[in-house]
Amino acid sequence: MIVDAAIVVLENTQRHMEMGKSRMQAAMEGSDEIWSAILASTLTHIAVFLPLFFLSGVSSILFKQLSIVVIFSLSMALFVAVTLVPVLCSRC
Repeated sequence: MIVDAAIVVLENTQRHMEMGKSRMQAAMEGSDEIWSAILASTLTHIAVFLPLFFLSGVSSILFKQLSIVVIFSLSMALFVAVTLVPVLCSRC
């Protein structure tokens, strides 16, 4: 899931480039078309781990840190896929 968002942005940018658009235009339109779908997918995965914050006892000790790490990594993957990947696609 961490690299999935970036792959979707790359493939959509490639599709726009195959349609004859410039790199900059393809990167902008490719990421603009699918950012909401990537956001929805990431929020769905985060929603699975969010209830682990409300556990108590031994299970809280075991799973709270796991949920924090997963939520943080998914959020950063979304940020990179929507911001950094289109910039790199337009430059390379």
